[in-house]
Amino acid sequence: MFIPTSLILPVILLLLLLPALSTAQSSKSSISSLPSSDSPPSPTQCPPCNDAGPIRLAYLINIHNSRTLKDAVSLLNAISAPNNLVLIHVDKKFPEVEWRGSELERIIENCGGCGTREMHSVADCKWGGWSMNEPVIWALDFLTFTYRGVFDKFITLSGDSLPTLTNEAMSSVVDQCLAGNNVVTSVWSETGFLPTRSTYFPEGWHKRTAYSHPIKLDYVQGGVNVSKDVHVYFGSQWMMLEPDFVYYIGESMRDSESLANSLKRAYLRDRRVVTDETFFPTLLMESGRFNSTLPGGGEGGIDVPGCEWIKTVRYERMDEHTPNAFGDLPNKQRYKAVEGTESKVWGPYFLGIYDLKDIKDSGALFIRKVSKEVEPNIYLMFPQENRAATEALPDIDWGSDGLNYEITKRPDFPWFNKEKELHARQKRESKKLGGGVGGGGEL
Repeated sequence: MFIPTSLILPVILLLLLLPALSTAQSSKSSISSLPSSDSPPSPTQCPPCNDAGPIRLAYLINIHNSRTLKDAVSLLNAISAPNNLVLIHVDKKFPEVEWRGSELERIIENCGGCGTREMHSVADCKWGGWSMNEPVIWALDFLTFTYRGVFDKFITLSGDSLPTLTNEAMSSVVDQCLAGNNVVTSVWSETGFLPTRSTYFPEGWHKRTAYSHPIKLDYVQGGVNVSKDVHVYFGSQWMMLEPDFVYYIGESMRDSESLANSLKRAYLRDRRVVTDETFFPTLLMESGRFNSTLPGGGEGGIDVPGCEWIKTVRYERMDEHTPNAFGDLPNKQRYKAVEGTESKVWGPYFLGIYDLKDIKDSGALFIRKVSKEVEPNIYLMFPQENRAATEALPDIDWGSDGLNYEITKRPDFPWFNKEKELHARQKRESKKLGGGVGGGGEL
């Protein structure tokens, strides 16, 4: 076929450009399907899978913003194992376009063979309201009716948490030290492993004010109509639960006449706050079936031989804007919050190297809240292979070697001495009566 000389150059250029044009069209199609321009299309490198432990651990990781989405990658990599189950809940108010295609989702989608891992978004959580419970209730329902029988302990975590032990060591410790136990408190709980009844706090205390009296509930239990004044107990939404308690709540939330739903209706009717700190501890204490499943031991640690070093299962710094019920106020500095993040004076505060001694002393199995954007060095410390390795870490704290470090200023409390004197007096009077502050000794 004859091609005029005047067309030879354009034809050559067209032939040279065809592959590029084809590639450009293909790339445009791929890019348009990506959730955001900062999510690279290259495949995720799969992190190594951890060794399986003697028992099967099920986790819920809660994510609510871009920082916890990034932080959760380290957490997922630390807790994944062939016999573990990890459920991830993303707050519905966090735009889907921002977490679809993220590193976390790509690990879940592309890296199989390391246990069951799923990512869902079902609840819009509003701080202080009932909706804060919905991700946990969703997970409990999922474990009860979809994954029943495939786990030995259920653990709830925030995305900015980190285990202090490797999966194999964690599984062994939980099996040895917490078998048969439900843990619904954290290090800042006033009464250790025992949830704190609201009336145990002094009058005027915000937690006692929120629940100053028992709640009258009518429900059906075991086919019997029950009318009862139910005391409210404070604990933590970050829990470690036995399968039986998981199934109890999962089944109860599908029963409109249950204690659980009666309590939920009362919370909604009365517009109760901080229900995520009270709902599950109250169910455990008032169920009549599970209040004997709390770990034994107090400040001296769990009363299981070889487990006394565990004084709490979670270490976090909370409520340092006010003295606690015993009149104590931690005198510590704080790490600066991530840029663009509000630094709440009541916590939880970010943790770092200067909290290392307190973390060690607490014997905590998990720590919250950590972020590589705030203090990446803490990730060099945890998780450790065993407790002995943790104990070998240096004792670094905010007052090491007699020095005082100031990263952010601690709030000024001009009224503190007066408050401390008041609560110290209440404590002395309570001891004379043989009971706790404001609670007559009964929890």
